[in-house]
Amino acid sequence: MMQPWPWHIAGPFLVLVMVQLFYYVKKLGVSSNLETISAIEGIGRFVDYFRFDWTTKILNRVFLLGGIFIVVTVTNIPSEIMYI
Repeated sequence: MMQPWPWHIAGPFLVLVMVQLFYYVKKLGVSSNLETISAIEGIGRFVDYFRFDWTTKILNRVFLLGGIFIVVTVTNIPSEIMYI
């Protein structure tokens, strides 16, 4: 995991993961996670766009948390940057 994967292994793996996420989630990305976070915070009381059942978007949150976990554990980010 610490070394870059060859394209012929990483490419199909990424395609497989993304196809499954698009199949189950239908809407995926950072903007979708920001919408979900806004709905969790209760902005739906003021803006109708954010008034939806955010509990059904668990795969979106897992995707975001998994990405954050990978970035923090696999890359060598200096600790003074992480705690700013």
